[in-house]
Amino acid sequence: MPANAAIKFHPGAHTGGSGPIIGRLRAGSGFVNGFLEHADTESFYVHAELDAHMTEFRHLAAARDPKRRPVHSLSSSGLAVAGTLMLPDPALGKAARADRRNDPRRYSLCGVTHTLSSKSAIRAVGELLTTPVQPWDALVCTSQSARAVVVKIIEAQAERLASRTDAPPRPARCNCPSFRSASTPRPTPPIHRPGPGSGHESALRRTTSSS
Repeated sequence: MPANAAIKFHPGAHTGGSGPIIGRLRAGSGFVNGFLEHADTESFYVHAELDAHMTEFRHLAAARDPKRRPVHSLSSSGLAVAGTLMLPDPALGKAARADRRNDPRRYSLCGVTHTLSSKSAIRAVGELLTTPVQPWDALVCTSQSARAVVVKIIEAQAERLASRTDAPPRPARCNCPSFRSASTPRPTPPIHRPGPGSGHESALRRTTSSS
């Protein structure tokens, strides 16, 4: 069976329409249209947050797919069927926390750097170091320039995290006995077996602390 992936579809990220030319929207629209027209798959898998978004994808597939292949809607729990979830942005960390918390091995994540100038995109790239992203996940850099920006963001985030962890530890101070409740049993003294030559090789005695 040919490899496949579920598309996390949102009209705001994948339909350029006839409005103003916005790079990330035209890129997202081109990706979906190209996938529908040329993907070597037997069907399409879609992960959409709203039924209206799923309906829009079905209309788009009906207009673009020359083979009229079936379209399957997948919830977060069913994404393992596709094997990969294709994101419209670089927010792999957000998807890993939200949809793949219980078992990160169920499917892989693939993001893309259509734009890196917004605060949300910069934050998403920086979170690659602090979120449960796995070695089998990927971030597609659409150009050498985009890759250089990603590397710079990750390096800056790594330096910031290192500067925070270099601070000397502050030991916690507390009176531990005050946290023992009346019902908490006192620790049982360990059993001591005297060694050879003690004169009591066959006896077991409990050690007690001196009063």
